[in-house]
Amino acid sequence: MNPVGFSTRVCAFTAAALFVAGGVASTAFAKVDLKARFSQTARYWLEDNRLRHQTSELNLRQTADVREGVTTVVEGRFRYESAILPPDATRLREYPKAVQDDEGFESEARQIYLDWLTNVAAIKVGVVQFDWMDSLSPRTSDSITALDLRHGGFDSASQIIEPVFAASGNFSLGFGSLEMMVVPHGKPHRLPKGENGYGYGERVNGLLGGVSQALKQAGLRGNIDSQRQSPGIPAGGKDIEFGGRFLANVEGFDLSFIGWRGHQRTPTLDVSLYDSPDATATNPDWILAAAETHVRMNTYAAFLGYGGDAAVVRLFSIYEPGRRPAVLVEDDLAWTLLGQLPADEAYATGELLFGDEAYRRGAVLDRTRTGAGFDYVFSKHLKVYSEAYVTRSRVTGNTLGGQGIEDSWRDHTGTLRITNESFDDLFMSCDVTMTGPERSWLVSPDVTYEWREGAKSARAGASSWKMSFGGWLVQSESDKSSLRILRGARQVYARLTAWL
Repeated sequence: MNPVGFSTRVCAFTAAALFVAGGVASTAFAKVDLKARFSQTARYWLEDNRLRHQTSELNLRQTADVREGVTTVVEGRFRYESAILPPDATRLREYPKAVQDDEGFESEARQIYLDWLTNVAAIKVGVVQFDWMDSLSPRTSDSITALDLRHGGFDSASQIIEPVFAASGNFSLGFGSLEMMVVPHGKPHRLPKGENGYGYGERVNGLLGGVSQALKQAGLRGNIDSQRQSPGIPAGGKDIEFGGRFLANVEGFDLSFIGWRGHQRTPTLDVSLYDSPDATATNPDWILAAAETHVRMNTYAAFLGYGGDAAVVRLFSIYEPGRRPAVLVEDDLAWTLLGQLPADEAYATGELLFGDEAYRRGAVLDRTRTGAGFDYVFSKHLKVYSEAYVTRSRVTGNTLGGQGIEDSWRDHTGTLRITNESFDDLFMSCDVTMTGPERSWLVSPDVTYEWREGAKSARAGASSWKMSFGGWLVQSESDKSSLRILRGARQVYARLTAWL
């Protein structure tokens, strides 16, 4: 049984049993802390000028001290999307069933784990959210942590990091600590359905339509049935994910080294063409299959930070060998499409049909990211965080035309985050990310006002409310940019959140 899927399905019942029976739990445990958060979010999409999402969300989190050194945490999320599901009075658009099933209602475990502190190690077992990358951007590495990208991947880390079942141990080693983790069943990024009209799924559907048309023009007779296959990442056995992280502080320098054996979270599209079982000599029938695969790969990373109360300088490098390009094409399909063309025309035609990173099956992509960051606190109100890195990608393999190559290119990414708390209860922030050499950018402003019940008396346990306004504005001028699939997700939002 898949432990993550099982935990997700029973979350509502587990959480309800623990939360509702709060009085009983209080007598069984030394200390129980229960927190509830309710939010209502409206998202207006700028690409098609309409209110696309109206989301009601309830988060419940209970922390219980079972005994000295042993703590349990249970956190569940219940989400309802009234813009997608009936009744007709609230539904904003007629969405396909695949989209309704994927986004309409969710009841899932965000965290259910046991913390056990011993004299030797700190042990954690259960459903957890983890991110080992000390970076401003959640997309710095896509091989360790899976993200929820259905709405563009925009939101706080706790909202978009996908939970996984894991077991970890943190051991003290002299001047540092070593954390080891095992994940029996890794997760891929959670991508929007193609019927949503934006993002990765729409791009795949458009790609298959273009290839089918090109096959017809190349003289292929018979019906072509396009099939998209998303098997995900296998569980257990040779697909178990594991790794370690070493943290240390030496003479004021913060050091972090990471090694991880996992999977590529962003899928590679493996496209092939084969005879349908219904095909006959007189009535040819074909299947154009696009299988989303997640290759096994390693990640090695090192981070170095140094600073004082006002300024911090950070350096990092991430090496990810053995990745796969975005699109791989089976030999017979490549020959059917391009075999009669000269090499230069074949390559150009391949780019037009599949995108900039289409190669023959077997091609390998090695990627290195090296960068630096600088953070500065001007005052307790104004803080600036910055980061820039260079990505070097190298592909070895064959082009669609059959030529062996070793192709390499560089991309540049810079992120600037500014936060301002100059006014009581008013928080303002803005993130700006730019990529190159063909410019793309992402701007994310946010203004939040907070008020508390009984704030003047500073009463413990008082309810608090937040009203937030912001948006995610994306512009990508190149299909090579990592921001390309976010172009259709430009949006502004308003969110009312209550903590009880």
